[in-house]
Amino acid sequence: MKKYFEYPFNLEIEKKLSNYYENANLNQHNENHFNKANIKLKRILKLIYFSKKDNLLDIGCSRGYLLKTIAHTINKGKGVDISKAIIQLNNKNNHLSNISFDVFDGRTLALSEKYNKVIMMDVLEHAFYPDKLIITIKNAMVSDGLWKVPQTLDTFSMCF
Repeated sequence: MKKYFEYPFNLEIEKKLSNYYENANLNQHNENHFNKANIKLKRILKLIYFSKKDNLLDIGCSRGYLLKTIAHTINKGKGVDISKAIIQLNNKNNHLSNISFDVFDGRTLALSEKYNKVIMMDVLEHAFYPDKLIITIKNAMVSDGLWKVPQTLDTFSMCF
């Protein structure tokens, strides 16, 4: 696996980056961000079929735009993000009974259920520990879950 950080990675650097991502997630949601998210959503909906049988895990869910858009199409959805503030905001504004949000520390994710589809957009290049993230995704999936890296999405956008 490619090493994403060119410098020695330690807990101090991880803390600084976590603080950066926390603030960036709160401040990045302007009109341009939502336009970009809408374009990505359209691409995903062309590439992946969602059904009432699907339990979907969205890693790096941000404001939960994807989950909120397809909530009526899937059985259950869980969005996770590294930003505690974004997750608090999502939970406060969530009125969908089949969608939930949780904080993900970038390493481990304690899940009470398995998912047949896992999606992440623009996440892997920000992962502190990409190897652990891939293992977390594998462990979160049912054995016959969708494992696909669509070539038409951005370089690091993945759908598992």
